[in-house]
Amino acid sequence: MPVYEYRCPGCGEEFERLVLSSSSKVACPACGGDDLVKKVSSFGTSGTEKKVSSASCDGCRKGSCAGCR
Repeated sequence: MPVYEYRCPGCGEEFERLVLSSSSKVACPACGGDDLVKKVSSFGTSGTEKKVSSASCDGCRKGSCAGCR
């Protein structure tokens, strides 16, 4: 069940909404408008960053990429 971000061009309100199906109607919580713009959202993850040593880096030839540091 994805969470989408919306902006209402009528009043400028920005909000998130859990959308259960593609046929779900979403309305602005501030003005009730339904002519909404779906914003581009970034995918979020949590956890720790794993660093790769240059000795085991397969992503570049010289171990100089940002992932090798």
